[in-house]
Amino acid sequence: MLNLQQVYLKYLKNKNNTLLITDGGSENKGSTDIFLTTTNIQKLVAQTDISFSNSMVEAIKKKMKYEYWLTPENYSLNYFSKLTEQSINDYNNRPHGELKGLTPLEALENEQPCPNYAQQIKNAAKIRIVVNHNSNCNKCKR
Repeated sequence: MLNLQQVYLKYLKNKNNTLLITDGGSENKGSTDIFLTTTNIQKLVAQTDISFSNSMVEAIKKKMKYEYWLTPENYSLNYFSKLTEQSINDYNNRPHGELKGLTPLEALENEQPCPNYAQQIKNAAKIRIVVNHNSNCNKCKR
């Protein structure tokens, strides 16, 4: 709530037609709704007031939070800025299953996935099982 107030005062107070798209979570109700009645911000709830959502962005944020940002390191602004830059670079250049093996940057550049991507994934799964059974790990030899 404090973040919203600060952003409003610094950037949005003199703007018209500002939309705030939220999910239905409890953090977006109550005091947030009360505050918004004193502003020029219109709140829309994803998949309730509008048909789309920001779930794709939320998924990336969650991935960044749990894979990169939750470390025992010092949370200085300089450290966090560098870590964020590294995590974005890593995320954008890592193949994703939802993109049929393409990286986000490759998908953005309209590259086409391998036509037999699904079969390659199935073959890799079979190979992984064989490799695991031939390892020295007793849990893998079931």
